[in-house]
Order: sequence, then structure tokens, then C-alpha cells
Amino acid sequence: MDLLFQDTICAISTAPGVGGIAVIRVSGKKATEICNACVSVDVMAMKANTCRFARFVRPNGEVLDEVMLTLFKAPHSFTGEDTIEIACHGSQYIQQCILQDLVAGGARLARAGEFTQRAFLNGKMDLSQAEAVADLIASTSRAAHRIALKQMRGGFSDELSRLRSKLLDFTSLVELELDFADHEELEFADRSQLQALAIEIESKISRLTQSFSLGNAIKNGIPVAIVGKTNAGKSTLLNALVGEEKAIVSDIHGTTRDVIEDCISIDGIQFRFFDTAGLRETDDEIESLGIARSYRSIDKAQIVLWLIDSAELLAEKANAGPSTDEISKLTASDSAEQTVAGPSTDEISKLTASDSAELLAEKAGTGPSTDEISKVTASNSAEQTVARPSTDEISKLTASDSAEQTDTINFDESEIAVPEDKTCIVVFNKIDKVQAAGLDISSLSSRHPHCLISAKQGLGIDHLRQMLIEASQIDENVLEDVTVSNARHYENLTRALDAIRRVKDGLQTQLPGDLLSMDLRECIDQLGAITGGALATDEILGNIFSKFCIGK
Repeated sequence: MDLLFQDTICAISTAPGVGGIAVIRVSGKKATEICNACVSVDVMAMKANTCRFARFVRPNGEVLDEVMLTLFKAPHSFTGEDTIEIACHGSQYIQQCILQDLVAGGARLARAGEFTQRAFLNGKMDLSQAEAVADLIASTSRAAHRIALKQMRGGFSDELSRLRSKLLDFTSLVELELDFADHEELEFADRSQLQALAIEIESKISRLTQSFSLGNAIKNGIPVAIVGKTNAGKSTLLNALVGEEKAIVSDIHGTTRDVIEDCISIDGIQFRFFDTAGLRETDDEIESLGIARSYRSIDKAQIVLWLIDSAELLAEKANAGPSTDEISKLTASDSAEQTVAGPSTDEISKLTASDSAELLAEKAGTGPSTDEISKVTASNSAEQTVARPSTDEISKLTASDSAEQTDTINFDESEIAVPEDKTCIVVFNKIDKVQAAGLDISSLSSRHPHCLISAKQGLGIDHLRQMLIEASQIDENVLEDVTVSNARHYENLTRALDAIRRVKDGLQTQLPGDLLSMDLRECIDQLGAITGGALATDEILGNIFSKFCIGK
């Protein structure tokens, strides 16, 4: 063991800064002896797991503070060593003076994560549990807290222990055959049974591996990209969701030129929002870079909120009446009907000429008189007048068509460029303006899950939050399962999964036992590395615990 771990160490365990109280932890073989020289009571006579009032006295006899001492005797302490926790007032001056006197008495300042590292080295917890301590401290939501707590209490370790036990039995049977290779009549393992066992182990490791996507999202916040055209209200929505002015809001297009990120907890689930630059064609080089980042945000998001400016849709539809060509065609069609409705002037002339000939031949008029011809002409003119719609009627028809178009508000959904593996929620923003125009907001719809909001007025925000919770696919049942949230664990599980799959394939192809044994041991070692087994070298341990805070 490193000689450094034989030292007595001390550090402030509470958060830095001024507070009501602060806790200074001392751990090691000489913890009681060093503290005894600094306080007004006999620490050596204190019973384990007891708390006692004392005065902290400096080497010159000056009373520095009134403190509470709590004693934990080895091995029943967090580190497995004798440990004393000194609770003093939260003054930074007091804290620093206590540390100075403890160091002067023979202790040294602890390194980052050294208390937890000692707990691991002294067998108080395995490596995955030790890492869960850091996750528990860093947890910012109910879901992240539950995963870390379950792991710290050994839920993940127990699952790995059961898997390793099965693998060890598996390996024993395979290697036993190797030891008795000369006795062909002996068969210690039925390969069909080994195949079934390999499939079972593969299934369990695969489930743990697949849980990392969810676990990592819960730990670091479920990534949500807010995207849409310029001035759709993305920054206003971010501010409404986080409850503060996080992003600059302006009517000027292209205000947001970079991705703005913030996290909030909704019903115990942490969400990480990305407010992105508005999507549009632009010659502005800086804005173009921001738009490129917007698309990258979509790629790494789990949920995409695609904002639609409902007011803009309204403006587009209001200007979309029947075109001039359509009205011209309608007028031309009506004129054609007018031409067909009555006889032409030539036809009337022919009729008049014919009648005149008959009158001359017979010398007694039997054809239609001039009055009759006038009546026929008037009648035909009347038919022409009735067949042609008036200018007012055309105007009314045009207005009716425009009304039909503006009552329903549609948009081109092909503009929503979201990969199929992402959850997309279409958000119709600025519905207050749609309602003010007297339109039915129920006409706003999409093939994607969608909601109607006014980010500026705060309308529909609660409904959107509920949709985000549902889209996260996190419920109580999911949180009860063992969930992997640590990237190192995921890497080890992936290697273990590859190894057990090689074993499964080897059993199918009658691979020799010595080669099967190599892959089985690889699988066992990778699982062991998660909890601090064979592959947990000093370098790996140092890297893990260096990420802890001082005093833990």
C-alpha cells in the first residue's frame, strides 16, 4: 500500500465559503491523538459514535471556537480508519486556523477524493460504489439522485457479482475439460447448456449496456434542442422554461448566433436545453457558423422542440387569396356563357332578310314584325344579362375563397429536419396573436406530437413541460432497475459484451476450450474492473479519485 495512505489526513468537508457551520474531517491512525492536543476535552476517552462539546484551543492557549466533536472508531467509519469530525462555526478564518493547527500537530492536507479512496482500499465499498458517492454529491435531480443512491448502496455491484459468479462457474467447467483432455470419455460440460448460459449472460450484459443512454442522460440532463426559423421565439421559450432572462430577446432576425445552454429540473428530471441560432439562408459568416452549430445540437439532442411562428403562418395565409389568373379564367368562362346565351347580330340579320323576302313574295306579311324582332332581341339581351355574374358577385366569391383559406392554418412539415431516432415536438408559438385575429387555434396541427403556446405570455408552458416529461420516457419502474450512468462502466461493459459474444460464437463453431477460456477470462476481468478487480491499476484509481472534491 502507498505510504501516503498511512498518514493521518484532514480537510474541510463542507462546501467552500461562509456558512452557519463547517465540518473538518480528520482520518488516520493518529486522528484521536492529534485532535486531543487541540481541544479542551479528552478525546482518547470518548466512546465510539458519540458527539461531545469542546473548545478548540490554539497552541498559544487562545480559544478559537466552540466546536462539536464526533468520533468514529475503526473499522466502523466511512474510511475504515479512526475518524473525527469537527463541527465549527462557518467562518473561513476559523476553518483555516483549525487546519493549520491540525497540520502542525502531525496531519497532512488530504488530496482530492482521498477519504473515499481510503474507504475503497479498506474494503468499505467497491470502486463502482465509490464513484457513486461522487455522483450522489453532484446529483441535481430526483432521478439522478435515485440512480446514484442505488449504485452507492450496492445495487449495481450485486448485479455484477451475480454475473461474475456465473462466468466463474462457466470458466471452471471449460478449464476442467482442459485439465482432463486425455480422458475423452469424460465430459464436464454439455456445450448446449454452456450455449444457453452464454446467451443468458449476454442478455444481461446487453441490458446493462443499453441502459447507459438513459442513465447518462439522467445524470447529465436530457439534452433538448430548441430549433426553428429566426424570430420564432426560441430565446423567449428558453427564458420561459428556465424562469429567468438567460437569452437575449429581440425582434431583429439572427440575434442568437451561438448555442446557449442551461439546465432545469422538471418534476425531478434534469433537462439540458440548447437555444440555437435561427435556421435560414444567410451570407453572414458568423451567423452561418451559428446555424451549423444548431444542426449539431439536433444531432446530440434526445428531444427536439421545433418552433413554428403561428403569427407568421397567419400573415402568409391572409395574403393568399385566389390569384389574378384564377379570377381572369373565371371572367373568361362567364363571357363564353354570355356568347352562347343569345343569337348573334348576323343571325338576327339573316332572320330579318328572310322575313322580308317572304313579305315581298306573298304581298302579305306573315313573318315576324319589327316589334316581334325587337322583343326577341330584348329577350336575348335579358338572357345575356342574367347569365353574367356581377362584379359584386365575383368579389363575394373571392372573399369566400379567401375566408376558407385563412380559417385553416397549415404549414410545410417537410421543413422539419429531425432524424427518426429523435423525439420531435412541434411547438406552435405566438398563439395569442392567432387568437387576437379571431382564428380557431385548433386548426394548428402536425403529424408530430405538438402543443400550442405563447412563450411571451406564458400560455401552454405547463403543458409543454408535461410533454417533455412524457418524452423523456422516465418513470418509477425505470428508476427501480439497475441503470448504468458512468462512462467508464459503459466502456468495460461493452468490452465484456464483445468477449461473451465471442464465447457464444465459439461454442457454435466448436472452438477449442483453451480459446473459449481466454474470452471468458476477458469478460470476467472487464466486469471486475468496474468494481475494482484485476484491471483496476493504481493509475486508474488515481484518475478516478482525483475527480472528487477535497474533503471527500
